[in-house]
Order: sequence, then C-alpha cells, then structure tokens
Amino acid sequence: MSVSVTLTLAPAVGRLGAKPGQQNLLVRVVLRDLEKPLTNQTANALRDRIYRALHQGTEYQWAE
Repeated sequence: MSVSVTLTLAPAVGRLGAKPGQQNLLVRVVLRDLEKPLTNQTANALRDRIYRALHQGTEYQWAE
C-alpha cells in the first residue's frame, strides 16, 4: 500500500470527497480465479465491492 501526501493531492481531495485528516491510499488488487478465467463483468463487480468497502470519502469515483 502507498500513502500519498494530502497537500500534493488538492484536486483529488475534492474529487474523492476526502475529509480533513484523511490520507489517500493507493491499493493494488490482483483478481484471479484458480479454476477458470474471470469475466470482465465479474472482475469489475469485485473491484467495485472492494472500492465500496474501503472508500471513506463523501464522493465516489467509479472506473469506466
């Protein structure tokens, strides 16, 4: 996990709805199914579920 200094992320603070005192974290997630290939739809649903669970800001920014 990487932690970014909030002062350099002024545009991201508003876009993500960061609250005072929060830090911005970069989390890398690798999705693999050992039995079969993951469909894009399944991988995207898992990504969204993880984002929803971790995000604590007031705004959400979904991947397109």
